[in-house]
Amino acid sequence: MQNEWDIHKTLVAIAAHADAPVPLIDQIHLNNGLSGAPEAYIKQAKTCRNELKGVAASARALSQNPEKLTDTLQMLFRIGRWR
Repeated sequence: MQNEWDIHKTLVAIAAHADAPVPLIDQIHLNNGLSGAPEAYIKQAKTCRNELKGVAASARALSQNPEKLTDTLQMLFRIGRWR
């Protein structure tokens, strides 16, 4: 079993990994739409960006209080949606 500090470092790393692709997705200029792209692609890009930000936020919240069950479940459910 990991101690609390090790879990904190792991959760901070998860948040950093989830944050990494967000600037790339933002370069698509979602507010202006993708020229010639179907609406479904625009919706998928927005959903992807929102889910990544949600996972990062959940990981950061959980890193502050790793024993909080509701934060743990929220992060697991967010990650589970990717499958």
